[in-house]
Amino acid sequence: VSGKKVKLTPLGRHICALGGDIAVGRLLVYGAALGVPSSALSIAALLSSSKPLFWSPRDQAEREKERQVKLSLCPDQPNDFMAMLAAFHNFLAVQGVRGEEEAVCNRYYLSRSAAVEAADLRKLFARQLSNAGFVLDKSTLHPLSASSHTDNPRLVQAILTGGLYPRVAFVQRPLQKYQKAAGGVREIESEAREHRFFLQSKERVFVHPSSLLFHLNDYPYPYVIYGEKSVVDKQESDRMRAKTYMRPCMIASAPSLLLFGGSVTRVESTLVVDGWMKFAADVQLAALLRGVRRKFDSLLLSLLAHPERAVTLAEKGTELEVFRELLSWKISSIS
Repeated sequence: VSGKKVKLTPLGRHICALGGDIAVGRLLVYGAALGVPSSALSIAALLSSSKPLFWSPRDQAEREKERQVKLSLCPDQPNDFMAMLAAFHNFLAVQGVRGEEEAVCNRYYLSRSAAVEAADLRKLFARQLSNAGFVLDKSTLHPLSASSHTDNPRLVQAILTGGLYPRVAFVQRPLQKYQKAAGGVREIESEAREHRFFLQSKERVFVHPSSLLFHLNDYPYPYVIYGEKSVVDKQESDRMRAKTYMRPCMIASAPSLLLFGGSVTRVESTLVVDGWMKFAADVQLAALLRGVRRKFDSLLLSLLAHPERAVTLAEKGTELEVFRELLSWKISSIS
């Protein structure tokens, strides 16, 4: 461009080799590199499908039942992506089996046509990964069920953060309220509707009512990763107002954003991602993060030449164990 040479990063070279959507390409490469290709293939397929996986009942009581079913699929923390992944793998486990397929769709409120489309896309992406040189075993190509699926949830959420970045919104928590009580005061729990969400551009956005985060009132980290935005015109009093909704959504952890986000700069005891997301970090943590990010770039570069190495990365004792450990660290965000 303009007479200057453009040099692709190791990740960019992998994505070019795969072709297609950049976010999907990142998901597939990160999933293969971190030893969770099965989850990466499924999520990439679900996000690429032309139809939503879940159908929403019209009856209010039935909608609440649907929400509880989805929450049961991600017991650690409300997460639309993990709920989709678990339900989809349950579908794949019985696809083509008369009676069982319909039962799974009814149990998890799945659209069969959407699930079938995603299953076909999953096979397509698996072929693309194989053609790029990544070796996929039978359990990756044919996951048995969500219960038997052993991918590390933190790794899956990390590749989601890396794949979908910079689709991030900041969560503005409400001011803490207090109430007089016997012997002093007590904190009043905030309501989900009191939280506000903003993009880096300062544009206000909203969690879609179908998202599991719509009713959430506790955010351990003030950042949300989303799959897509949609603008809906809403009637408010005597005028129409357009609202931008996010879905599917999940809370983005500090380690995932620091490892998979944009450029990271250090200002005293603060690490800043892309100039707006701030996290508390001492000198040792900052140095460790820099080292791990360099190591990961080096890993992607080596996989470019030998993609079959990705198969061994799920084993214990590999160079990615430090990476996995870092994802479990508690790192404070600075609002």
